[in-house]
Amino acid sequence: MSKYDFRKDFSPTATQVVENATIECMRMMHSYVGKEHLLLGLLMASDGEASKLLTKQAISLNRARNQVDLMHGPRGYMSLEPHLKASAKHALYLAWLHAMLAGSALVETEHVLLALLKKEGNKDAIDILKLLQVDIGLLEANLMKLLESKRSGNNFARRLNRPDEENGESND
Repeated sequence: MSKYDFRKDFSPTATQVVENATIECMRMMHSYVGKEHLLLGLLMASDGEASKLLTKQAISLNRARNQVDLMHGPRGYMSLEPHLKASAKHALYLAWLHAMLAGSALVETEHVLLALLKKEGNKDAIDILKLLQVDIGLLEANLMKLLESKRSGNNFARRLNRPDEENGESND
């Protein structure tokens, strides 16, 4: 397994996701950062493309936090330096690998989301999304469109931020 470096291989927003996940982990009094915390970190990084895709499916940070609390509850003590759980490390490695294979200079939030949606190993992030009644298939399809548009240079990512001309809705 190649080694990635948050300081040089992750965009500032993707790095913020990991920092946000650590903060959420500490807030919840967990001793480790898991995939569920990375999901919360993505939602907190509101300027990231992954957050925009998630909020487009009506996922709010508060609802996701509540589901994590229901699933895991407080652990009783807070570590000042929570470690990344093996499943979270693996997800970040997959995000790095996806980015490198796609020819991206940096890991972006959408690569982290793609890694969280992998159905191998610990599925806490997927389980939380299902509890929030997210259409995982639609989320994956929109994520793949976004990644493909970035590769081909079209404007799908920009349309996430613009009003939908077909039905007059705003994405704000």
